[in-house]
Amino acid sequence: MNFLKVPGGFYRIGTTKEGLNRCVSQWRQRLINPCYSEADFRDWISKECPAHEVEVPTFYLSETLISNKEAEIFVEATGSKRPESLSNGDPEDHPVWGVSLEWAKSYASWLSLRDSKANYRLPREEEWEAAARGFDFREYPYGESFNSKCANTKESGIGSTTPIRFFKDFPGPFGHLDLAGNVEEWADSFYTIYEGGEVVKDDLFERFGVDYPILRGGSFACGGDLSRGARRHGPFPDPLFRYTGFRLVREFRYADTYCDWVR
Repeated sequence: MNFLKVPGGFYRIGTTKEGLNRCVSQWRQRLINPCYSEADFRDWISKECPAHEVEVPTFYLSETLISNKEAEIFVEATGSKRPESLSNGDPEDHPVWGVSLEWAKSYASWLSLRDSKANYRLPREEEWEAAARGFDFREYPYGESFNSKCANTKESGIGSTTPIRFFKDFPGPFGHLDLAGNVEEWADSFYTIYEGGEVVKDDLFERFGVDYPILRGGSFACGGDLSRGARRHGPFPDPLFRYTGFRLVREFRYADTYCDWVR
């Protein structure tokens, strides 16, 4: 597993009102479910408002999603439940999917116990967005405009997961792959209203209130709107949204091992 540095600093995250209107205008006629109304979609994007600045310390994020091969090792070692991607016999170099938040956290804890130098955890929501958008506040991890050739979303026409390095020519601002598309990614954060934002009473609110875990990045089964760097999603109970995977943050336990590790 390769980890890439996300430099510490002040990152602008979220979406401006202008950005919200631009997103709705671009995607309102291209939503994957015709039952979704423009008003529904506007509510979902409103959860990204307002744009604001956060300070994010330096951290190290895995370059790729956790693969089926890595998940299989964990399952064999611990007897944990087999995710759907393993039960389906998906290729070992594709991302694991069909995992719960608890499963992903258990994997991170297990990996931490096996490593004498580092601990592992899921990225927090603001860390994930910093890695996906960089200091230039880009709309998508690979650039400012949507491109179906740069990520595995519904528009790519692939219709299934792809190898975790399939889109290596279209990395995020710090080199990370698949921050847009392939499978959705669990964050170690629960939904909170951004300061200055408003309560959005959408379908997730009706089901969970304002306290549900966050997913990021979109998947091959969903439209490109969900692959935007600012998009905040939740565990909606629909088969289209069961393609959930994750990547990890690595934290060094001792200052004196830091230099040895990165040399």
